[in-house]
Amino acid sequence: MGVETFVPIRPQLEEALAEAHYDVALLAFWENAELLLPRIRAFSPSTRIVVDMVDLHLLREARNILLVEREAPRGLLDSIFGSATAREINTYALADAVLSVSQPEACACGAGR
Repeated sequence: MGVETFVPIRPQLEEALAEAHYDVALLAFWENAELLLPRIRAFSPSTRIVVDMVDLHLLREARNILLVEREAPRGLLDSIFGSATAREINTYALADAVLSVSQPEACACGAGR
């Protein structure tokens, strides 16, 4: 069907990007996109990059920190959480498009504009 997949991501990704033209790169999860987006932009600048957030990870992480263990609270949100949240939202901002499961999640990460 003309759809090339890289799972696991080959170390030769740059070579593959340089050898062929890709219209779209679909990346699942922000952590993967954070790693791959700069590489794709550098070696295939015309490729449109779509990130499938699957879910708004920062929301799940915040709930885990604040709500999961109500009897023995784990604590408050800290700078580690803040840094990861900024990285996640920045990754979505760098993508050409973001797939979200709901409009509220899209709006929460700035993708629903």
